[in-house]
Amino acid sequence: GPAVLGPEDIPVRDSRAAVPDASAASPAAAATAPAAAATAPSIEQLLEYYDMCHAAWRVRESYRDYPWAMEYFEHEETNTLGFTMEHEGRMYIVFRGSQPEISSIDRRINFQVSRVRMEHLREYGKLRAHYGFLDKYGAVREELLSRVAATQPALPITVVGHSQGGAMASLTFFELALLYPDRDVRAVSFGMPRIYNRAAAELQKEFDHRHTRVVNGRDLVARLPFRSWGFHHVGTKLRIGRSGFPWVPSFSDHYPGYGDTLESILEEHHARSIKQY
Repeated sequence: GPAVLGPEDIPVRDSRAAVPDASAASPAAAATAPAAAATAPSIEQLLEYYDMCHAAWRVRESYRDYPWAMEYFEHEETNTLGFTMEHEGRMYIVFRGSQPEISSIDRRINFQVSRVRMEHLREYGKLRAHYGFLDKYGAVREELLSRVAATQPALPITVVGHSQGGAMASLTFFELALLYPDRDVRAVSFGMPRIYNRAAAELQKEFDHRHTRVVNGRDLVARLPFRSWGFHHVGTKLRIGRSGFPWVPSFSDHYPGYGDTLESILEEHHARSIKQY
């Protein structure tokens, strides 16, 4: 069967084309669309966004053959790393995911699951978020806001991250969407855990169409922390991969599953396109 659950949710290129158009595959291709009309990224775009997450794993001058001019930001005490860049008429803010195998800091942060007040958004009500992720965001928040403020006011922004990086992307997107209501601000997260209380999730509903939350198969992380603990998801869920029945949690679907599944979907689509052509 196909590697996609709900394939109608994932835009594809012209079904007669065996090879997608390179210019159309760029994540910046939809940058001119108004924020209110934001749609889910294509498979090709999702793969490029996921590659951005890989590029954020460590400081590097370049990544594969992408023409990216990455400007990294880092906070050692919270093991936070990411980069910003302007590429094809859009600003990108990209976060590294957690490194629980090698970082005791990330292990501690992941399990700091109490919900604490989002003091920087106090004016919007009793908003709460995952303590560990909120602390991590706070460590780089001022630098990120400064970088955004230094850009052209109309420059669109996309925030990207996988796993813990997805949580960071969501926190960043949430604040930017509130600060810049007339700006095209979007987010794409892969395997993002739940991080908000009900009030924060409710406030974000007006932005959900601009946050694509990708969930692969039986990814365990995307189901944590539990809803029974008072945590809620945000964004528009885009499910890829096979979930199966009965549902059995999988960490391999979390990593390296997203890249593998997206590549599989693209290969299947190309095969069908060639056959139809």
